[in-house]
Amino acid sequence: MNATVTVSNNAPYNETITVMFTLQNITSTIFLSVNQTAPLLASAAINLTFTVQTQNLPRGNYTMIAHVLPVQGQTDMSNNTMTSLLQVHIPGDVNGDRIVNIIDLATVASRFGRRIGDLNYLPAADLNNDGVINIIDLSIVGSTFGRTG
Repeated sequence: MNATVTVSNNAPYNETITVMFTLQNITSTIFLSVNQTAPLLASAAINLTFTVQTQNLPRGNYTMIAHVLPVQGQTDMSNNTMTSLLQVHIPGDVNGDRIVNIIDLATVASRFGRRIGDLNYLPAADLNNDGVINIIDLSIVGSTFGRTG
């Protein structure tokens, strides 16, 4: 999974920024911590992408934290940190209840054919993240049907 962080420079001069990206669970155990440093032009924005390998993470909820380290002369740091939730669950477990069952199958089926931007498109039902809910997503639910975790 890729997490993209957008950093804006509101100052009238160029800066070099460092973003610290951390992934931790609810007990604050850190599973990933990485820094990226990049030049940032005056009054501009930059996107930094961090890759998280989720396949080996224990199932559960994680907090992704992106923190821009203060630059020289910065006095307001109120907007230097952003957090977001990451849920890791069994493939096919659309609703996150830790079991792949008829509810997950019905959820994918009821959204069949929907694409990103369509009314009733549900990202959680797009299990392979290709932007469309289709037979591939149904087959993912079918291949893991009955699994719990």
